Amino acid sequence: MNNLYTTTDGRALCSISLGSMTQAIKARRLLSRENITVSVKKLSSGTKGCVYGIEYPCELSGNVRTVLQQNGMGGF
Repeated sequence: MNNLYTTTDGRALCSISLGSMTQAIKARRLLSRENITVSVKKLSSGTKGCVYGIEYPCELSGNVRTVLQQNGMGGF
């Protein structure tokens, strides 16, 4: 899942839903090793719990997806 947001300075932000907070934190660590800064965000709340993901500048989408897929975290 890829959502699009706009920041107050006009930059586009994207997000990827990863499910649990643990998965989102693991993704943040993996991306940090590649000098890609992302934020862990709560994306929604439901009857079966919360959904977490990462948020990042959209221009990094290709890099973010590549790093996650290379580390077995694809499928979004």
